[in-house]
Amino acid sequence: MQLSDISLLGIAIVVVMMACCGGLFIMLDKRMASRMGRVLIYYTLSLVVACLYIMGLFMVGQWWASLLWSLPLVAVTALLTLRKAHVPAKKLYWYVALSEFLAMIIGCGIITLTLPVESHVAIIVSQALLTGMMIKSVSSAIRSYTGSLANTQEHIQYMLANGANHNEAIMPSVKRALRGAVVPLLYRMTRPVAMALPLFLCGLLLGGVSPIVAVVVVMVAMCVSFACCLLTVIICLVTFDKVLFDRSGKYIG
Repeated sequence: MQLSDISLLGIAIVVVMMACCGGLFIMLDKRMASRMGRVLIYYTLSLVVACLYIMGLFMVGQWWASLLWSLPLVAVTALLTLRKAHVPAKKLYWYVALSEFLAMIIGCGIITLTLPVESHVAIIVSQALLTGMMIKSVSSAIRSYTGSLANTQEHIQYMLANGANHNEAIMPSVKRALRGAVVPLLYRMTRPVAMALPLFLCGLLLGGVSPIVAVVVVMVAMCVSFACCLLTVIICLVTFDKVLFDRSGKYIG
């Protein structure tokens, strides 16, 4: 599909539909209309920025350039992850960033190896998929983990006093963290896909890919993203011990 293939009449109809929606809310709820306008502007600007850097990576056309883009992408992703988890970024930022970077490299490598597309294209798409899922999954896991540790301090000290080691004492919190990581991923996978197709699948179909290939690509991408999100959480939980606990095993937050 080329830009010239898109119907200007269809674009005009879409603009009129959006204008009617905006006009309706202007008459009924000006506050919501203002919010809709801000979100639409933000969404449009975000797409423009994404389009610009993707075009730049496509012009370079080298896998190493696309992989190098992971560095600033992970830097922002880690910050958004900790912000969404409501945890101070000062202590945990580098642990989260390194964990997400390692998982993203692994995920990009697997998808590049599996799918028959150019390596720089596979890496760019993999980064986009992994970034969105990591923010939701890892932030949920960190929020569950730190919240559980703060609420079970007495139980942890009781376990340690009765001969349990550190790993045994914090295992209930680890389970809650893993559960918190999986829930957002499962929620996305349990949507009524048969009736409401995922945007990624719709994009592939609109791009001319056959339905069977599109489904295989979506399944591969989803499974790799699922595994990489869990890998990120596991690395985070292992490395967090250095900053969340003192030498006696007490949680210091």
